[in-house]
Amino acid sequence: SLPTTWVDSYNPGIVVPKDCTITEWTFTGNFQTSQTYQFALMKGTHPTFGSAGNYSVSQIGATQEEASATANILYEIGQTGLSVSLEKGDMLLPTWRRTTEDNSTYRYLELAFSVVCEIA
Repeated sequence: SLPTTWVDSYNPGIVVPKDCTITEWTFTGNFQTSQTYQFALMKGTHPTFGSAGNYSVSQIGATQEEASATANILYEIGQTGLSVSLEKGDMLLPTWRRTTEDNSTYRYLELAFSVVCEIA
């Protein structure tokens, strides 16, 4: 499942440098094995630096799926048409999972993540 809380002892992901509006996000890359993969972008309230406390995260847009992805083939997965406001200091957390295996076997992805924002 997608996270609803991000533990304060984890790296905060991508920290948004300025107030902006996210309009799209994309994962580009390939997979080690043929699976069905799901991708989502999470937004977290900005962490309180220098003090303890977990913070909540929520999903931006909808979960995107690449069904039966073939190993070693380049894919582009993402979402356009968004209009989600971000504040300076908010966290972006790119997430992904596979849905065709129910075990703890590691699977590797070679991905680049990009996000398009309009500066306020």
